[in-house]
Amino acid sequence: MTRLTFHITAFIVLLLLGGCAAQNMRSFPAALSIKSLSGVMIEKQGGLWFRPCNERLWWLLKDYTEQQELAGFYRQFTLDSKEELYIELQGAVDPEHESNLLVRQLDTVGGTASTCDFQLRDIEYRAASSSPYWVADIGSKMTSVKSFKPAGSYHFFTQEESTDDPLIANIYRERTKVTQPLQIKIFSRRCIDPENGTVLPFRAEMTFFGNLYKGCARKGQPSAEFLSGFYWYQPEGKYQVMFKLSSDKRVQLVTRDSRGSAVTERGAWQYLESGKLIFSMLDARENEYLMLFRLGRGGQLVLQTGSERYASAGASFKLWRPSGLSGGQLLGSRAMPRGGAGATDMEKSELLGSAVLPADIDDELLNEIIVIE
Repeated sequence: MTRLTFHITAFIVLLLLGGCAAQNMRSFPAALSIKSLSGVMIEKQGGLWFRPCNERLWWLLKDYTEQQELAGFYRQFTLDSKEELYIELQGAVDPEHESNLLVRQLDTVGGTASTCDFQLRDIEYRAASSSPYWVADIGSKMTSVKSFKPAGSYHFFTQEESTDDPLIANIYRERTKVTQPLQIKIFSRRCIDPENGTVLPFRAEMTFFGNLYKGCARKGQPSAEFLSGFYWYQPEGKYQVMFKLSSDKRVQLVTRDSRGSAVTERGAWQYLESGKLIFSMLDARENEYLMLFRLGRGGQLVLQTGSERYASAGASFKLWRPSGLSGGQLLGSRAMPRGGAGATDMEKSELLGSAVLPADIDDELLNEIIVIE
């Protein structure tokens, strides 16, 4: 009798919780421009906060997801440890309260702040499963598959096929005519990894040597996409060096002269098959020179050869991609209205600045890059 009472009570609680969730459902403001953002979520000051990757300001999250799922996912992954949780979301800043970020959809959940540095370079998708283990790095021309059964690493010439099915994002098929060709379908549906609970935005089905494998998938990044952004380096005892790589393969390099004035040089960048990056530059006197970089950890570019005028070989340039969000605040400092009395100059600049910068960036050099574009 006790067990029956427990089940009935639990069922009633679930109904009540479902009813509360339904009552709390709100419509996402249609007029807002939605951004795709990646960063970390943390529970502080009685709410959930979001910080975009490589930035220092935070936004208070307002849950407009269909199932009101932000708090549930946070507790599921952190086990109430109050740690940072990596997420990818779609949302927009509230125009009336710019410290608030309205979340329309969660795409990816799982990981830590270091996941911000994770990159899937030069592939269109990565699909994988833990049971049985397999991972496929998918491209429109070449796809590689690592598998436990059959064990090994395999490479296939592939091509993308068209589809009229609205639920299928992409189909890739082996170009070589064989009896059992490789085929991978990417579905536009959320996927949860059964081993670790990680939430990913796509489901995948792979036909591999005649067998069907199911898993989850996420998008990769072409070279122009994963390399574009701002990079900066602070040599000890010298001025900061900054450059911007544009997706159209342009480079803008900004340094300072002996008088402390910003100097801009331009050029083009190329990603080599060896995994290195080469800049073809023109200095202020129209003299040509080259800079060669290798890819380092966390999206950094490590200088291998170049002018000692800027930095020595081995200098590591940090990547920064601005989110473009307005508002935000330092988490831990008390929130204040705009121009609020009692705020220090530092607090005002942090709370009210429209440009969200990483901690040590030279905003004068950054402004020079933006102005001359």
